[in-house]
Amino acid sequence: MKKISIIIVILIFIIVALNQIIGDKDLIIDKIKDTKSNKDIVLLFDEEKINLQFDNKEVGVKSIPKDLIDDYEYSLKIIGNYLLVGMINKKTVKYSSLTFLYLYDYIQNPITKIWSTDDELKKELFLKNYNTTNNTIIVDSDSSEVIIEYDEKIENKLMEFIKSIKEKDKKIQLEISNTVAYCIYDYDKDGQEELITKSIVTMGFSPLVDTYYSVYKIEDNGIQKVKSCFYSKDNTLEKYFKNFN
Repeated sequence: MKKISIIIVILIFIIVALNQIIGDKDLIIDKIKDTKSNKDIVLLFDEEKINLQFDNKEVGVKSIPKDLIDDYEYSLKIIGNYLLVGMINKKTVKYSSLTFLYLYDYIQNPITKIWSTDDELKKELFLKNYNTTNNTIIVDSDSSEVIIEYDEKIENKLMEFIKSIKEKDKKIQLEISNTVAYCIYDYDKDGQEELITKSIVTMGFSPLVDTYYSVYKIEDNGIQKVKSCFYSKDNTLEKYFKNFN
């Protein structure tokens, strides 16, 4: 009798373990039809990772614990020869929702990632100059200049911070802390939709915080940033986010 009880316990343990393994594999999160091949492009969860699958090819997108899957909203969109994978974490953070974007050449074998917001967050922005007369800061961004207008209420603390860094003969760096939203819209009315991202930028321990917009064109030869601006200087891009789902 004792042996039977032990066997039953072992069998229950095996069944639970198998269910856990099966439950963690190949959970389809989202899918979209590739109109050229009429095959499904599938976003799925498999062993603590979000994977992208198409035409017997598969690539890992992002590692994520199973209990956090439902914290995200997922989207797939074909843009030309590329696939944009969107993941928005709706859990509250300091400024807004966390957004992760990945652009893939899904036709290639293997599937190839050509751009992501993870890579964009690693890019460096440096203060080039400032003007206390009109409360502006000039920032170097992707070999172009972008202007921030700051509130005069923070001027004293901001200038103290800038002075302290300059005394150490160091470059003053701004950080893109996270991407909080994106939309797809033909903002320049050329008949082609652009990808627009919205990120939060800070500058060290200074009181400066601003929203940073980037506009990308996605064409046959890849993705290219065509515009960037800060909300304080140019907030015209904000309207495109309001009606985007």
